[in-house]
Amino acid sequence: LTIGNLDQAIIEACSSWTLTKPLLEYLLPCWKRVVRASSTAKNVSAPRHEILDEAKRLCMSNCLFALTMPALYGRDPNPQHDTLVPYLLQGIQDDGGLCFDFIREAIKRFDEDEAFPALFNDAMIKISSQLSTLSLGDEYKPHVQALLTYTRFPVLIANLAQHPSFNMAQSAPGIERHTILGPFFRISPLQPEAIKSYFPGARSLDRVRIANA
Repeated sequence: LTIGNLDQAIIEACSSWTLTKPLLEYLLPCWKRVVRASSTAKNVSAPRHEILDEAKRLCMSNCLFALTMPALYGRDPNPQHDTLVPYLLQGIQDDGGLCFDFIREAIKRFDEDEAFPALFNDAMIKISSQLSTLSLGDEYKPHVQALLTYTRFPVLIANLAQHPSFNMAQSAPGIERHTILGPFFRISPLQPEAIKSYFPGARSLDRVRIANA
């Protein structure tokens, strides 16, 4: 591979990737491998270092384009594929998840296309919507961890705060389900589902045992 044909090679590889899987499943590991190769490359020649830098740049660009312009790879838009949600939920330590380095690099591209910051807004809104249907007995922690990841990047939080869903007029129960942050505060031991799980048959418990507990 050379710098001259690297971009075309990535496009061709993406075009041959199965349509049943998101392109990011291919491109994200590629980007991570290039980053590792670049960070561990010591005393390499200048041309090789240049190729690694260009490969890293192109992989990041294609990661973002795959989500915002799937037609570039001969694909139709697919809400299940064109999203960061599953990768955010996998967590920063998972090989298939979004790491801090990826998010930092993506943020650097925000000024290039308004669709890029929208990817992160849309992802958190969907994560929040998913969380609104969960309780303590469900797998809610990845959703909370995704929000904690966002808090490390002020621009992501600032963008969310500008979204109409952040502070939309709602009833008290509506705030817990239909705003961005509401579902994160809704998770509680006081949820009916949690009470039934942690305190089954509460009305039949011996009052003496309760008093002595």
